[in-house]
Amino acid sequence: MMLDQGYRITIAAPPDDFLNQIIKDPNVNYLPLFHLRRTSISPWQEGRFTLEIKRLLKSLNPDLVLSYTIKPVIHASWWSHRSKIPHLAVLPGLGSTFIRHSRLNQMIVFLYRYLLPNNRYVLFENEHDRDLFIAKSLVKPSQALAFKGCGVDTSYFTPLEKTQPSEVMRFLFLGRLLNEKGIREYIDAAKMMSDKHPNTRFWILGHIDEQNPGAVVKKSFMQWIRHPAIEYLGFEKDVRNVIRECDVVVLPSYYPEGVPRVLQEGMAMGKPIITTDMPGCREAIEQGVNGILVPPKDSKALFDAFEFIHAMSPQERLKMGRAGRMKAIREFDEKISNQHYLELIDSILNVPQRIKNQHHKPT
Repeated sequence: MMLDQGYRITIAAPPDDFLNQIIKDPNVNYLPLFHLRRTSISPWQEGRFTLEIKRLLKSLNPDLVLSYTIKPVIHASWWSHRSKIPHLAVLPGLGSTFIRHSRLNQMIVFLYRYLLPNNRYVLFENEHDRDLFIAKSLVKPSQALAFKGCGVDTSYFTPLEKTQPSEVMRFLFLGRLLNEKGIREYIDAAKMMSDKHPNTRFWILGHIDEQNPGAVVKKSFMQWIRHPAIEYLGFEKDVRNVIRECDVVVLPSYYPEGVPRVLQEGMAMGKPIITTDMPGCREAIEQGVNGILVPPKDSKALFDAFEFIHAMSPQERLKMGRAGRMKAIREFDEKISNQHYLELIDSILNVPQRIKNQHHKPT
């Protein structure tokens, strides 16, 4: 959308496979970041990264900087302010900052309090996170905005007919294999459910994020899934083919989410959702309409939700999935979030609507 309006864009990020689709456009410039380490706490490494950001901004001299996630937000907040460049900071989720009390997380909160007020705006993906940062005096109320999720392409994630129709009901856990994502509760509830209803199967799709302190221990995980009704599918870049074959998407997360993308994708593909009554997750669900909300860390409540969906007729499940699809189109389509971003960027750069395509564009 920004390219359609004539903006020139430079993306700075560590090299990975997902960038190949983005940087094919001749109007998108890509610069690799070599010193961003997600889990590093080394002062030496952080020093190298902050100098990399400093040099990047000096060489580009952009009209606007957008940064995403903790480390880029912190470093870009500092150098954008020093360089007098408008900065838009995006925090798509709180991560472990407020659930694990460590010196590192205390330092992150300190830096947020010191640096975030210097930004033009700070964006969150749900109102709870925005209100929390305001209450903790980490941002000014006037600069804190909440958009509902990052959005998904609802024409790409669309209902698809199963290739393998079955009398067996398939539940799908989709996400990183972190303890806080509720993977243990999912497995416990799956065992209870399959013992009572043998015509159920429980899939797990995702990778063990070994660099995350909350990652499951691989040896323990492999023991957990030694059950005939539970199947680990590994990791897939394109999750659509797995979602199309399942009946229900499940994310029993108590991790500080923005609005989990997996829920948005499942809704867009017309699947009923089971998730927790937690900030971010609850924004995706209308209780009993497009899914079920359960208390966090409660395997029994999750089992009850499994039973509730299992007892529904195929027509009722289809109706619930259709309601989720409509909600995804209405609230979570990426065109909506893209439009919010574009309007916000235009306002920061004082781009009048009538001469937008003639205005000097940011890098």
